[in-house]
Amino acid sequence: MNRKALDIAIVDDHRSWASLLAKDLIQTSENHICVLFTATHGKEMQERILLHGAPKVMFMDLQMDGMDGYHNTLWLRNHHPDVRVLAMSAFDNHAAVLEMLACGARGFVSKNGDAASIYAALVDLRENGVHLNEFVTEDVWQRVHLRSQNGYTALTPWLNEHRMAFLQLYCQDIKLSVIADKLCRSEHTIKHMGDEMQAHFRVHSRHAVIHKAHEMGLVNLLNEFY
Repeated sequence: MNRKALDIAIVDDHRSWASLLAKDLIQTSENHICVLFTATHGKEMQERILLHGAPKVMFMDLQMDGMDGYHNTLWLRNHHPDVRVLAMSAFDNHAAVLEMLACGARGFVSKNGDAASIYAALVDLRENGVHLNEFVTEDVWQRVHLRSQNGYTALTPWLNEHRMAFLQLYCQDIKLSVIADKLCRSEHTIKHMGDEMQAHFRVHSRHAVIHKAHEMGLVNLLNEFY
């Protein structure tokens, strides 16, 4: 193994595509990168990190079963902050890119690009700490970075301050009626917010939301905001 090679990993629910990308990147880089592992979902990513260590750069697909790219990126930010995440998708969705940046990603590449362009993005990230393009402009990056400096490291466009305040209470052993009183909202509204939270985390119970919040490190971060 080339000790000077840049360690990377790929998280994508299409294992064959991830393997092909890994092979193409190694060839394009002339063996200047080392693919530590590929993973098809967040849990496998965490297991691979325990086995192989954390890479310098993680290519992260946005959509996958279980913990999606947003949650995986936020987990990395909380547990392995030195890992630089490059978001990737076959779809050019500016809102999705913005949410990935808010979760901690440092750039975006299209899965429709060739190996040379994806490798160029990797080199750019390695040398400059962020990959800027038409999706991640200097202005967009500076605004997201400023938000991070102001302490909103765990927030995304959906999981904003308002929903984080709800999540803080939702993760406690208190009744929905008590949460409604504390937030000055109806119990019906609080129940609806709980259903939205379950849908966002792709689970089917309050207990599962609490477990997911602990798993992602959100519970420990909540006290820093409130």
